[in-house]
Amino acid sequence: MSTTLKNADHPNPSVHWINDSLPELKHVQRHATKFDLILLSAVWMHIAPSSRQRAFRKLSSLLKPNGNMVISLRHGASPDTRTMHPVSADELKQYAQQQGLSFRLLNARDDQLGRQDVAWETVLLTLPDDGTGAFPLIRNIVINDSKSSTYKVALLRTLLRIAEGHPGAVLERTQSHIALPMGLVSLYWLKLYKPLVDTFSMHQGGSGKLGFVKANGWETLTNYSPNDFYIGRCIFDSDEATSVYRTLKDIASTIKNMPAKYITLPGTKDEIFQVELNRSQAPKHSLILDFEFLKSLGTFYVPRSIWDVLTNYSVWIEPALVNEWVSLMVSMAIKIDPLLANKI
Repeated sequence: MSTTLKNADHPNPSVHWINDSLPELKHVQRHATKFDLILLSAVWMHIAPSSRQRAFRKLSSLLKPNGNMVISLRHGASPDTRTMHPVSADELKQYAQQQGLSFRLLNARDDQLGRQDVAWETVLLTLPDDGTGAFPLIRNIVINDSKSSTYKVALLRTLLRIAEGHPGAVLERTQSHIALPMGLVSLYWLKLYKPLVDTFSMHQGGSGKLGFVKANGWETLTNYSPNDFYIGRCIFDSDEATSVYRTLKDIASTIKNMPAKYITLPGTKDEIFQVELNRSQAPKHSLILDFEFLKSLGTFYVPRSIWDVLTNYSVWIEPALVNEWVSLMVSMAIKIDPLLANKI
C-alpha cells in the first residue's frame, strides 16, 4: 500500500506515514526514531530466511527501553502466488538472544478465516530496562556502536563474569559506582583471551596487534592454560611469577588506554568506566594471585547502574555478548586464515 493511499484512508494529522520495506528500513532509520511498539502482522513469512537476521537486527534497534515487538507467524502453505517461507518461533528466540531481547510465545491459534491448513503463533519480544537506562546503554555498546571492537566486548564479558562469580570482590559501593580490584579485571581478561591468542599465535600475524601480548610477559606463558589462572594460585618459579605480573600489568594498561577510554556515553566523550593504576613492585620470588595482590594493581570503577544491570540482567546480556564476540573472532580469523574460522 502506498503512502498516498494510507494518508487518504487515515487523514489524521497526528499520524506520520513512512513508506518503507524490510530488511533495509532505510527511511525509518533516517528519522532516528525509537518506538514503544513494533507490530509485524502476517509479515515475517514473506521475508526470505537469508534476510531475516538483518531485518530482526534493524527492527530491534528501533525499540525504546521496555519497548515491545509483536510478530505473528503463519504456518501453512500459500494458496496463491505470494512468496512465503517457513517460519518458527525458535528462530525468533535465537535472534532475540543475539540482540539482548526477552522472548515470550504468547499463543497458538487456528486461522480466523477458517482455512484448515493455516495456523498462527504470536511472539512477544521486549527490550528489558531497569529504569536507569543502563541496559540499553550496554546493548548499544555491544550491538549498535559503530566502533565496536574485541576490546570493548572483552571488557564487558570480563565485568559480567566478575558480577556473576565474584560479587564479594567489590572494594567500595556508593550510590554512583562500585570499585573492583584492577588485578581481578586483568585476570579475567587474561582467562578470556588466552585460548584465542594461543590459537592465533600459531598463524602468522595472529597476535601482532594485541598490545598486551609482549615478549617479556604473555609470550613466556605458553605452557599455561586459562584454567591455570585462578584466584589463590601460587606461582613459585620466580621467572614465571614475574611474567604473570608483567602480563597482568600490561593488560591493565591496555584496558585503561583502549576500551575504558573509548567506551563513552552516546554522543559524548564522557568515559563510562574509570581506571586508576597503582605503581607496584614485581615479585622477587613467588606470586600468589590473592585479593591483596589483585588490589595492588589499581582500581576499576563501574557505574552503579551498569553493575546492577550486569548482575540482574545477565540472562539477556551474555548471549548478545557471546554472539558479538564470536562474530568478531570469525572476522579476525578469516583475515589470518580462512580455514582458521572453522575452529572458532
